Amino acid sequence: MKKLQPPTSNLVTLQILLLSSCSFLLFFSFLGLKIDDAPYCQRGD
Repeated sequence: MKKLQPPTSNLVTLQILLLSSCSFLLFFSFLGLKIDDAPYCQRGD
């Protein structure tokens, strides 16, 4: 049994992570439009 993964699987996982992070950013920006004046939005700075 070989435990070596092909390099393409790493690229696939990277693409999935990028896609999920982009969708999360879009989702949260969409939420930010609805709850613009929420107190936790101003905790960053």
